Amino acid sequence: MALFGESVLTNYVSKNIFSTEEIAFEHYIEKSITSQKNFLTKKSYDVFLSHRYEDRRLIGALAAMLEEIYGLSVYVDWIKDSNLNRKNVTPNTAEILRTRMKNCKCLFYATSQTSVDSKWMPWELGFMDGFSGHVAICPLTGNQSDAYRGTEYLGLYPYVSYGTAKQTSKDMIWINKTTDDYKSIGAWLGGIKNG
Repeated sequence: MALFGESVLTNYVSKNIFSTEEIAFEHYIEKSITSQKNFLTKKSYDVFLSHRYEDRRLIGALAAMLEEIYGLSVYVDWIKDSNLNRKNVTPNTAEILRTRMKNCKCLFYATSQTSVDSKWMPWELGFMDGFSGHVAICPLTGNQSDAYRGTEYLGLYPYVSYGTAKQTSKDMIWINKTTDDYKSIGAWLGGIKNG
């Protein structure tokens, strides 16, 4: 099993006949916006993708992989909710995000070198942990690795990986407590698609 690193996301982009990460990102955004013309506030998702906006290129590729390869529905605020204004955050912004998180089965916390500066990500993590407890760290590493060791409070949570495991030959999303203690996302959540 492997982590979603920069090289994995870049390889996904190149395998999908996109000449650059930017074109893949724009393709995903356009596809998502088109599918969200009639956005329903009560719509539910499998994954709330908590991330730093500065990582948007990687996040676009990650969301596309989770949806197109693994069949998970993914909520990304600036893609799915174009009415949210990052320059004018209000109490209503927080209420919208709380509502969206309540309509998601889990939260993937996409940690990167830039995410340490985020003010919203720890808030989203804490809210979802208290609401459902289904929170996993999704490391966007710079290298190809198969294990994650979180620092400080991030080390308290399981982490996300993908690939085949010993008991199956199917490529799946895995939620890992350790490299030897893991469950399919379906088993972790209690029976959704992808295992």
